[in-house]
Amino acid sequence: MILCAEATLGSSDYDGGVRLGNCTWAGRGTTLTSLGSFFHFCMSILQEKDDIFLDLKQKFWNTYKSGLMYWPFVQLTNFSLVPTHWRTAYTGLCGFLWATFLCFSQQSGDGTFKSAFTFLHVKEASAVERPPEK
Repeated sequence: MILCAEATLGSSDYDGGVRLGNCTWAGRGTTLTSLGSFFHFCMSILQEKDDIFLDLKQKFWNTYKSGLMYWPFVQLTNFSLVPTHWRTAYTGLCGFLWATFLCFSQQSGDGTFKSAFTFLHVKEASAVERPPEK
């Protein structure tokens, strides 16, 4: 649950002024923590692993730290650079990229961006090193 307090700019009674949501970082951190835990836990159940808490123990903190680096950057760029009518699409695209990272992390990574970029770099290098097919 995200804790938010609303503030109104303009007059004391709402007459069309701009409403701002003032969410606490503690609420966002709690939500991010619980969703990351839920993802690793549920994926272990769906993959029918013997120890369903093993991936959670191994990858949770790395994934959590990666999320703390990724999402503030996404929101900073979203509210400072992206036009209002494109914000939903931009956040959706960033959410899709995050979900792709989580799936990669669950399958073969350790929950860090470094492992994902290393994986991409190794794929590019192996494609370059292959001899041309005749």
